[in-house]
Amino acid sequence: MHSLADILALVQSPFIYETKYVVQKYMERPFLIYNTKFDIRQWFMVTDWNPLTIWMYRSSYVRFCSQEYDVSRTDEAVHLSNNAIQCKYRNGLRDHRLPHENMWDSDTFNAFLE
Repeated sequence: MHSLADILALVQSPFIYETKYVVQKYMERPFLIYNTKFDIRQWFMVTDWNPLTIWMYRSSYVRFCSQEYDVSRTDEAVHLSNNAIQCKYRNGLRDHRLPHENMWDSDTFNAFLE
């Protein structure tokens, strides 16, 4: 689905209550590192809902796409940074400061942000 009209037609259908959906908005202008899309993997554990108790693992890591970002390209190597996708591709012509293995630990990411 690519339009609000498509989504509205779906949620107003009689079958909406029989199926579960995830709805998300794609960011056409994401924050990039050296013109490359990335995500941050962080772990949380919820141990209680009332009162809400959440534990966060201190470390995280950043995963990069193997290709530079270009919104006009539709291939997954540009848009999806998870390892299961990126392991199928060779790194394209990217900034030399990006890691060959397409991951940074949290210390490297923090240093970049400073």
